[in-house]
Amino acid sequence: MTHQVSCRLCVGDTVIVLQGVEKGNTGEILEIIKDPKQNKVKVIVDGVNKKLRHTKPTQENDGGGIIPKFMPVDISNVAFYLAKEKRGTKLGYKWIADKQSADKSKLKKVRYAKVTGDIIAPKVYTKSTDS
Repeated sequence: MTHQVSCRLCVGDTVIVLQGVEKGNTGEILEIIKDPKQNKVKVIVDGVNKKLRHTKPTQENDGGGIIPKFMPVDISNVAFYLAKEKRGTKLGYKWIADKQSADKSKLKKVRYAKVTGDIIAPKVYTKSTDS
């Protein structure tokens, strides 16, 4: 039986590594890898757990050679990083009134830092158009 795998961290969040060789390093989440069969979640963090891959020349990579690659880290080994506090924190969800809606009784689900209680603003990505 497989279970739904969920996590509170999102792509683009800044995290700090809590355990392992890279302990104390910070970086931005590039990718989240979910494995529902084993009920595991791993993340690829920019600048953390870099390995060197020896590749042969292919059509995409003519030269081949030694290419640096970021390997996944288990999600239990990272925490959301608060730059203001300079430490990691757990995240939680809470419901707040939606100020943009005309109906004030509508609630919006937001993430917040459990250490300080600050609301974590969602990341807004813009697509760049090449002219």
